[in-house]
Amino acid sequence: MGLVQIIKSLAGIEEWDFSGRRGTLRIPCDLEARLGKADDVVPVRVVDIGLRGLRVLVLGKVRKRAVLELMPPQEKTGPSVTCRIEWKKQVEGGFLTGVSFRESEETLAKSWLFEELRAIGAEAIKTEQRRTGIRVICNTDCMIRVGHNRREATLIDLGLGGALIECDGEPLEEGLSVKFSLGPMDELARVYVNAEVVIAYDREPARYGLKFDTFSLGGVTDLERYLTYFYAKSL
Repeated sequence: MGLVQIIKSLAGIEEWDFSGRRGTLRIPCDLEARLGKADDVVPVRVVDIGLRGLRVLVLGKVRKRAVLELMPPQEKTGPSVTCRIEWKKQVEGGFLTGVSFRESEETLAKSWLFEELRAIGAEAIKTEQRRTGIRVICNTDCMIRVGHNRREATLIDLGLGGALIECDGEPLEEGLSVKFSLGPMDELARVYVNAEVVIAYDREPARYGLKFDTFSLGGVTDLERYLTYFYAKSL
């Protein structure tokens, strides 16, 4: 199984290349690594991986456009991955850095990173989180319906298995059945799905985690397209 197949398997998304954006899908992870050349190496944490590259939290200094080696942590072994620093943004704890691969898929398949991806895939399948583990930040308007009452809300993030929303008004109890609505938006069709409130966060304004059930309008393919759409807007 190659890199493309592993990424698609982890995502569980059939139309992950919607609108021709093959590089927009990323798999969240948390891997320790090292970045640099020879003796000039800094520790990093890989926060997500895609087909064209990855994002890392750099716990040191790196130069934009530098071509470096991504190496495993000292306690592990395996061929490094040649990559290029495309951008960086200072955040708490270091620099969030965009890194593009400078290797062929064949070479990547022999790297330590490929082995880590395979391990992530095995764990995702084992825990049955393959299709629900990917979340995309949205911060857009949505709507929920509780009984006959319609309530405006903000969609914080979205996954194939559920969503995190923010809304004012009367608190929603955990276990409550609601209807979640998103769209239409640009060329994306409206989605209407039955959901359950599985967690309520005690904050202002209140946030709620929804678990999706059956669709009244649209389906999983439409959610896949929204995931790609929102991720592309975040680039």
